Amino acid sequence: MENFTIIESDIVNVTLLALLVAIAGILGNMMGYWFGQRSGYYLYKKEDSFWFKKKYLIQSKDFFERYGGKAIIFARFLPIVRTFAPIIAGIVTMDKKKFMFYNIVSSLLWSFVLIFSGHYLYGMFLDKFDIDLKHHIEKIVIAIILVSTLPVFLKMIKKTPTQLEE
Repeated sequence: MENFTIIESDIVNVTLLALLVAIAGILGNMMGYWFGQRSGYYLYKKEDSFWFKKKYLIQSKDFFERYGGKAIIFARFLPIVRTFAPIIAGIVTMDKKKFMFYNIVSSLLWSFVLIFSGHYLYGMFLDKFDIDLKHHIEKIVIAIILVSTLPVFLKMIKKTPTQLEE
């Protein structure tokens, strides 16, 4: 332990952790964008198949031109979607500067909101209700995933079959 500096301030530790997570998120999305940009031209040349329809690629491009920034920010908070959004942004060649701006904003927002809320809610629940959230982490993670993806699934269910085919 002699090689580590111990920081006594709770706020500094949580802020440092949130910054490091944000940096990791930024770098991860950059890699996803790069991968999508490098491999995207193959998809534009690919013929339609059961698993691939070129019209979805064109719809994705239109979507990112219209909602690119919002899509990057909202995708950060949606499990699974956050993995594919930067790749698709790269495939459809979303403007790099615009992507990077929203990548940085979304990563900072996501990491600070989740880490600070988790840290301070843990303390509040322990102090006020004598509930140790560490014992319920699996249920909490499942609840967060359900709550964050439920609006997407409800929107998909509300669409008619012809809207889903488009």
